[in-house]
Amino acid sequence: MKGAEKTKAQLIEELKALKQADEEKVVLLRQFHHRVKSNLQVITSLLRLQARGVKAPDVHAALLAAESRIQVITLIHEGLLRSDALVDINFPVYIANVMEVPRRATGSGVLKFTKDIADVHLDSRYASPVGLVVNELVSNAIEHAFPDNRAGEVRVALRQVGENEVELLVSDDGVGLPDDINLETVESMGLKLVSMLVEQLGGTVDVSREAGTSFTIRFANPQARPE
Repeated sequence: MKGAEKTKAQLIEELKALKQADEEKVVLLRQFHHRVKSNLQVITSLLRLQARGVKAPDVHAALLAAESRIQVITLIHEGLLRSDALVDINFPVYIANVMEVPRRATGSGVLKFTKDIADVHLDSRYASPVGLVVNELVSNAIEHAFPDNRAGEVRVALRQVGENEVELLVSDDGVGLPDDINLETVESMGLKLVSMLVEQLGGTVDVSREAGTSFTIRFANPQARPE
């Protein structure tokens, strides 16, 4: 009986030790994400300062684009910090914050930004490519789809289709993407990056030029399910 009691006591102590080890790992992970977030914020500040001193338009635009991309990655660590388990990101909130990055950068007050982000489960590893795709396509729409300060709408939607596929839609009702632009051969850094990111997701992209421009991206996600 005493041996059994001793074994039970040892088991309790082992469970306590495991719990303490898990708590310590959570603290370390939280510190890691906080430090990465802080370092990325320093980099974006440096890029912003550098851009202010650059007169060449193309260099200035490149620095601001790099700043916005780093901001998107910063939002990932911010989202993980807000997660209790430090592994899941609230994608509706994350995508909404990503859309704000190019909107704030341009200061365009005549455009309407709408979102329809379903509560689907996505692994946090999708956050970087999905967020960067949204940033690039929204930025591209702001810059090219509405010349002469015309009004319009930019929309982002994310939903689950079928049992294991996710669809990301970024669209605008602007002047439309020129017919001679192909994602596979385009020279634009932003659209070229979109093509690379879709490939990284193992997905496909379909471009529609009707009533503006729509990019429909689909990629497999075996973990996708309604929250």
